Amino acid sequence: MHGPADRDHVLCAARAHAAKGSQCERCFVVDDSRLIHDFHRGGRVPPGLRAYLMQPHWLYIATFAGGASKVGTAADLRKWKRLAEQGAVVARYVARADDGRVVRLLEDLVTRDAGLPQQIRSAAKAAALTGPAPAVGLGALNSRLAGGVRELLTGVGEADSRSSTSPGSGRDCRTRPARRPSGTPTRTSSAREPTGSGSTR
Repeated sequence: MHGPADRDHVLCAARAHAAKGSQCERCFVVDDSRLIHDFHRGGRVPPGLRAYLMQPHWLYIATFAGGASKVGTAADLRKWKRLAEQGAVVARYVARADDGRVVRLLEDLVTRDAGLPQQIRSAAKAAALTGPAPAVGLGALNSRLAGGVRELLTGVGEADSRSSTSPGSGRDCRTRPARRPSGTPTRTSSAREPTGSGSTR
């Protein structure tokens, strides 16, 4: 990864079967993106990945066909594509953060204080599509969860306005509410499981 919109996709030289997610073990180890989830905990990242993480990021609440819901993050340039990748039936953006470090701190806070997980297994998402809950109910559930998270983050924003930088960071860590509070429905489609793997650099 070289920056916000500049990355190389490298095919697995061994054409090995995926062992973790969509990658073989070796490709996972050499993929810079594996470091994203430790960045907000003080983890070191290469310059290209740092440039990607320092762009604005969004926090969203996604609800899937069976009613399972999660909190997640999306880089500004991939805001809509990210929701499509997740396969959510309905989703709402609840906050915009200055960078990927701050948004992941908020994601952890939402998991801790609102009880929303950060992952839903792909198998569970697919299984729910065979007997989806009514769309109206899913929309109402997502709206309620998103509203609760917005209230939670409003309290965080007020606290940050009294102490506008995080300890030792020197960066403003206040959040902004998402501009479009309405639901963002996404279409789901079936896709073949990848037989090979690769890495992003």
